[in-house]
Amino acid sequence: MTDKVEKLSKMRRIMLMMSAASFLTWQVPMMDKSERLAETTAGWAGLVSVAGFAVWILILVYLVGPWSRLSLKRDVNAALNDELVRANRGRAYTVGYIAMMLTAATVFALALFEPVKGIEAAHLVLVVGVVAPMFCFAALERS
Repeated sequence: MTDKVEKLSKMRRIMLMMSAASFLTWQVPMMDKSERLAETTAGWAGLVSVAGFAVWILILVYLVGPWSRLSLKRDVNAALNDELVRANRGRAYTVGYIAMMLTAATVFALALFEPVKGIEAAHLVLVVGVVAPMFCFAALERS
């Protein structure tokens, strides 16, 4: 059973990192500053964004789908959700919150010197709030 738990835990880490990377691939081309930089390659930015969205959705369906939990026995499921995993999840949420607050403070400070649209600030804070806990949880689970 230990080998199966280790294998599933490693798969969860990889899937979370792939999910965070594909979410970034989907969201970054849609940001206003990125769109201005990518005007020379207008068609590619849209295709990269759609590809990132498709990969993100596929990973999300895989991670949340009923088949991912139905095939696991209770003891394996309990081992994948033990006290350490719950503590790591809590730490990852905390890191995500801190990252969002730091991003908001940075955007606020930047807005004192250069105008920043509200939609850009909200988009950036949201993206950081989604990606930071995913990478943090994967890193914590690795150690």
